[in-house]
Amino acid sequence: MDKFFLKIFYNLAVIYWNIFKPTTVGVRVVVENEGKVLLVKPSYSLWYYFPGGGVDHNKESLEEAALRELKEETNLIGKNLQLFDVHRNFIHNKRDTVITYKAEIDNSDEIKIDQVEIIDYGWFYPEALPSNTHELTKRALKILYNQVK
Repeated sequence: MDKFFLKIFYNLAVIYWNIFKPTTVGVRVVVENEGKVLLVKPSYSLWYYFPGGGVDHNKESLEEAALRELKEETNLIGKNLQLFDVHRNFIHNKRDTVITYKAEIDNSDEIKIDQVEIIDYGWFYPEALPSNTHELTKRALKILYNQVK
């Protein structure tokens, strides 16, 4: 699927979500390398996020989905997942629960971005994120670094 069709698919999904208000579950994965965190910018979004995506409830656990999404989007192989945040998101009228994990990786030098789904990525210091980093991503970083009271 190329970027053009991915954007069309995403816009159709937004219409579906607004009409049917589904309940969805997604996962995000924080990986660190030399004090920086990896953020990706999907081709269908204006925002930077942690790598992640949807969970196929009938085929995989939350942890399996997190590791799969990390591998699909970045070619990174995660291990030793640690759950650290769960939040609800009601964008586009869907009831979305997002589970965020922190993962260790061994192959940071082997990063290979899915160039259809991801249009940009980078390793960023938590105090120097892109201006278009999503607020929920910033929130998760504050939780991760114990900055939320």
